[in-house]
Amino acid sequence: MQKASYQKIALNLQFPVRSIEMKTESRSELFYCHYHPNIEIILVTDGSIDMTIDNNSFVLKKGDVAFINPYQIHYGTTLNEGARVHLVVLSYSVLGLLESNPIYLKYLSKLENNTLRLPNKIDNNEIIKNIVINLLAHSDTEIFGKELAVQGYFLLLLSELYQNNLFSKNTNQLVDITSSKDHIILDYIEENYNKTLKIKDLSDKFCFSEDYFTKYFKKLTNQTPISYINNLRIYHSQYLLQTTDLSISEIGFKVGFDSTSYFCKTFKQKCGESPRNFKRKSASRIQFQ
Repeated sequence: MQKASYQKIALNLQFPVRSIEMKTESRSELFYCHYHPNIEIILVTDGSIDMTIDNNSFVLKKGDVAFINPYQIHYGTTLNEGARVHLVVLSYSVLGLLESNPIYLKYLSKLENNTLRLPNKIDNNEIIKNIVINLLAHSDTEIFGKELAVQGYFLLLLSELYQNNLFSKNTNQLVDITSSKDHIILDYIEENYNKTLKIKDLSDKFCFSEDYFTKYFKKLTNQTPISYINNLRIYHSQYLLQTTDLSISEIGFKVGFDSTSYFCKTFKQKCGESPRNFKRKSASRIQFQ
């Protein structure tokens, strides 16, 4: 299930790589507002996306590549024609280089300590796109030698970015990003989404007026607090519908809705179908952890 706030993507510690394909209809959320401690590489394979990364917005078109650095808050909405993306989530540790390795010291240490950052957007660059396509293709397979291929293409990708001077310097790398107000707010909502959350309680907790908190939150997530909380509840309910035998009403209450009818109405507004229909079709849907 795709979570907002701190997204806990399950990566194999021995080889931390996970590939995901996603699609959605026009004017729909593709990436829910969240962050995680990993790198995310996104290739748009069809359509276009209005993407926001750390409050910087831009459009990704077919063939474009986006990079999400660790702990960057990001979300994306498809434009008129909908979109398909293929992405991979991984960490620099997948390369298996020791910190004493001269190559690590020269190139990777700057990236792992956040001195340098991956570029958030690469326009239709054929060389980088083809490297990413190969990285994604080998991430999806279970062939013998898969790990070597992924490591090779990831190194080739980093080399291409270095050769073209596409990394950006991060002047705030010493700041503990996870302690920022933005991350703290999102974390609190993630931890309490299934409880009663009122604007007044949230604004009081974070020392804002109700009006200022609503404006601040909308600038951060492009949604009102209530819309964000309800969307988060719907994402969690999707996971429960796909993976448990709980009834529709039990799931609605479990994720924080105070009535089954409001849960069903909100679910249909967001997903275009009832929770019951979604559950029946869940076998063909992508599941997020």
